[in-house]
Parts: sequence; C-alpha cells; structure tokens
Amino acid sequence: MQYGTIINFADSSRVKYGSYIHSYIKIYNKFNVGVIFKFSVKEVKKYSNYTKGSLEYGISIRNSKKMNRLDGSSICFGKTESICYSLVEKSSKFNKIYGPIPFELNIKSVYQLASKIF
Repeated sequence: MQYGTIINFADSSRVKYGSYIHSYIKIYNKFNVGVIFKFSVKEVKKYSNYTKGSLEYGISIRNSKKMNRLDGSSICFGKTESICYSLVEKSSKFNKIYGPIPFELNIKSVYQLASKIF
C-alpha cells in the first residue's frame, strides 16, 4: 500500500473510509494481508466513537491484488479492506467482521503479535 491509499473498513467500528499513512509490521508478508498500519479517518457513520481526521491503527484483512496460494488456487477481493485496532487497549474496537477472511490470516495470532510488539 502507498501513502494516501483509501481503505474501506469491514468491521462494526462505524468507520467508512480511511487514508493509509504508515505501516508498522507485516505478519503475512506476501500479499499485504495482516499488515498493522496507521491511518487517518476520512468518513464515519452516525453514532461513531471516531472523529474525522483522527489518527488510528488498523490491520489489513483483504487486498484487491490477486493472491496465488501454495495449493495452486488464487483469490482476489473487490476492495482493500481493514479492521480497526487499539494499540493502547491492545484489543479490537469492533464486535463483528463482515465478509470473508483469507485463511492465511489468523486473527488471534495478529492480536498476540501486536500486543507483544507495542
């Protein structure tokens, strides 16, 4: 991902769009899945705990780039989507993740690694 890339969010944190700023660590290096990054909130839904322009952290769960898996199959998602993550509380800021998650990304391992690093 490049600086300024618009990212959609696929969780119940009520953030619609964000702008990518900086990545911290790649957990699954090959396809930019599992990247912990910093983003700026661009648009939120009603009754959200976020404000426009605030700096938050996220984890990418889907990428629009085609991924070739080790078993020979390939997968491609329509949009690059992420979930919000709190480094202060070391927990997620949502209740649900909407849509499919690739099996290359194990969410529990992402949370464990992020809590050890930060």
